[in-house]
Amino acid sequence: MGKRVRTSLWLLWVLAVKRVSAIVLLLLVWWLPLRSGAQIDTAFWFVAPDLNQQHADRPIFLRITSFGAPARITISQPANPSFPVQSLSLNAYATSSVDLTAWINEVENVPINTVNNKGLLIRSTASISVYYDVTNRNNGDMFSLKGRNGLGQQFHVPFQSAWVNRYPSSSIEIVATEDATTVTIHPRQDMIGHPAGTPFTITLQRGQTYSCQAAVLTGAGHLSGTLVTSDKPIAVTTRDDSMIADGRVCWDTAGDQLAPDRLAGKVFIVVKGYLDFDDNVYVLATEDGTTVTVDGNEVAVLKAGESYRGLLSSPVAYVETSKPVHLFHITGFGCEVGGAVIPTIQCTGSQDISITRAGSEFLGLNILAPTAATGAFTFNNQAGVITATQFSPVPGTGGKWSYARIPLSTATLPAGAIGSIKNSRGRFQLGMIHGDRTTTCRYGYFSDFAKNDILLSYDPGPYCIGTSLTMEASNSSFTNLFDWTGPNGFTATSASVTLAELKPEASGYYVARTAGSCGAGVDSILVQVRQKHAQEVEAVICSRDAYVLPSGRLVTTAGTYEDTVRYIGGCDSLISVVRLSIKPLQTQSTRAVICAGDRYPTPWGVPATTTGIYRDTLHYAGGCDSVIRIIDLDVITAKVFSSQASICSDEWYTLPWGERVNSSGVHRDTVRSVGGCDSVLTFVDLRVDPAPVITVVKSNDIDCAFQSARLAATGGGRYSWSPALSLSNAVIPDPVANPASTTVYRVQVTGANGCTTDGQVVVNVTGSNAESGYYVPNAFTPNNDGHNDCFGVPHWAGVNDFRLTVFNRWGQVVFQSTDLSKCWDGVYKGQLQDPSVFAYVLTAETVCGKVSRKGTVALLR
Repeated sequence: MGKRVRTSLWLLWVLAVKRVSAIVLLLLVWWLPLRSGAQIDTAFWFVAPDLNQQHADRPIFLRITSFGAPARITISQPANPSFPVQSLSLNAYATSSVDLTAWINEVENVPINTVNNKGLLIRSTASISVYYDVTNRNNGDMFSLKGRNGLGQQFHVPFQSAWVNRYPSSSIEIVATEDATTVTIHPRQDMIGHPAGTPFTITLQRGQTYSCQAAVLTGAGHLSGTLVTSDKPIAVTTRDDSMIADGRVCWDTAGDQLAPDRLAGKVFIVVKGYLDFDDNVYVLATEDGTTVTVDGNEVAVLKAGESYRGLLSSPVAYVETSKPVHLFHITGFGCEVGGAVIPTIQCTGSQDISITRAGSEFLGLNILAPTAATGAFTFNNQAGVITATQFSPVPGTGGKWSYARIPLSTATLPAGAIGSIKNSRGRFQLGMIHGDRTTTCRYGYFSDFAKNDILLSYDPGPYCIGTSLTMEASNSSFTNLFDWTGPNGFTATSASVTLAELKPEASGYYVARTAGSCGAGVDSILVQVRQKHAQEVEAVICSRDAYVLPSGRLVTTAGTYEDTVRYIGGCDSLISVVRLSIKPLQTQSTRAVICAGDRYPTPWGVPATTTGIYRDTLHYAGGCDSVIRIIDLDVITAKVFSSQASICSDEWYTLPWGERVNSSGVHRDTVRSVGGCDSVLTFVDLRVDPAPVITVVKSNDIDCAFQSARLAATGGGRYSWSPALSLSNAVIPDPVANPASTTVYRVQVTGANGCTTDGQVVVNVTGSNAESGYYVPNAFTPNNDGHNDCFGVPHWAGVNDFRLTVFNRWGQVVFQSTDLSKCWDGVYKGQLQDPSVFAYVLTAETVCGKVSRKGTVALLR
């Protein structure tokens, strides 16, 4: 059976309310929820508005709460098969937050004036409540999803009309619940693409959505009073993005999912929030000739689609109208605002509401309740959080209604926690204001909009075996005519029903039905008789574990424990005798030492190579630890000392351990510990640099021809001659010598690496005649070492007609030259001559006279 048929049955029953038949009552049981909860239902349609991302539009959550039964829930987009269906399961009386931020582009209803596929459908196997929560720090709000109470075919749309928008203007969001739905929109102000006063029609399939946006940002240009009609049920949401309240510095969002005109009311009570300025209350007429009275004073007469704006500075206001209206309330905290539609107080409200604290910011509850029920509240099943002393009477109601404004600290309700508010004596209305004074504030109203003409009062339990329970029903007509049904064929017709001597089989739903001036009424009480059980338990735990007794108490020692579990309220639930034994645990510890690079063979077969504590655990068959083996391993790692040094090839280096060396390379010494491990490693990287190879010569001796001689040394970078007294410069490679007598000149030549080589040369000082001068050596060493390798007279000068002849001992000429620069290298006929004494004959014409000299020279090797 389609929803149009169900709607017509409901209308038929309203027309025939005084002649309710059993068949109609059965239909109503199927149509109406069995509990008065915060928009409790099993199916919710919703289309999310597109908030401006530049201000803030994320994260977004669905806050979902279950009630008396576990629930399996799916979240889908029927018109968008590519949307990933979200599934979750909730236990009874549990809450979950579903983060939809990852799919925000598939959820927010854009673009405008276009058929989109953005409608969300939340379905559940058991009754739940849902609200959409935009929880950012700058531009948040809450949208209370109303289930079937949010579905209808005619909506007059309420808006505030005084404040300008900072970002995209106000909008109306529509979602269809059935295929081929024709929607007609009657703009009361100009829309983008549609002028005021000119209706237009769109056609939507199931789950498709449409967005209409005001043409301007001003309050006067908001779409207040616009009429939306359809031939099949739709749901409507409003958006008023980033509105600036009375020109203040704060700007925030206000919106809500609407109730259709069929749920408009005539009597409202509005409780002020926590703004630093007046709340705004907008009363929107659905019919012409609607008189509006506030606190007993007539303030306006409205036509259909017109609104009255009231400023609420007192704590509470009592609003009455002559014909059905919608009431839109804007309140908040500090200068940050939110908005919500609120239901009439006539035959509406909830007995069970759950909320979620999104963060640590301020959270306040505005509660409206019958005065007689103000002492029957529990918060998370605890009395004393919401009490009768916190309530004040509402003026103009004759003391029948009271209100309370209750801030909740994070100690009472921590961030992320669930708050369950129940009343066992009556239905109440609740608004939640949650946010910060200067960033954003979210306002949601969580009471049931459906008219249900029955009220149940009862002891909230727990219900223990053998105790009694009294349930009382009332309706608006005070007829005291009720039809009770319950488990095991239970029936009753009185207003008050007492169940005496409760037994387990009395558990179940007790349903009361009635008919009164507000229409049909049906509600139920879930009675769960707490049974008492006894058990004996043999328990074994592992050493160092704790055993949790059924009551939650932890025990850690063996023994026999008697334990009792009680239900909330005091009923015994489970009496247990637990005999606890503990499996013993043994610890084996070993200390071990190995050398670096070695491997320690652990008993469990995994070798260890680094310092540390190694553990292995043996287990009993049941999994408990039986033996813990611990190896405390110390790996001796040698201390390493490294250095670098350099010497010259004619030097010796004494290593740190006393050894003298003269070779390049890395020299190593090892000191071992008592256990034989390398304890200290010393490395010396020694470089032996070569001494420079030098030559030392003179230009001539000092004789009658020369008064000075030029010395010359090669092979180094620095030079130091001695004696320095007769030299022109003692630190150059080629100083001029001017000795007074024959002198041995010594030179130290230093190479680029700092190494030195010593050499010498003799400068002879002779007389002034030829025979006393012109020195000839008496020995030479032809070994190619650069010193005296050749026999001759290379340092003579001023010489003409020179001849040198060398003879061996057999008189053979082994060398002869007339070139003063030539000398004999000890080779005769290509053969090196053995060491011996050779004779020579030398003649020459010199500037000092003739030289004729005979002598011997020794060849040395």
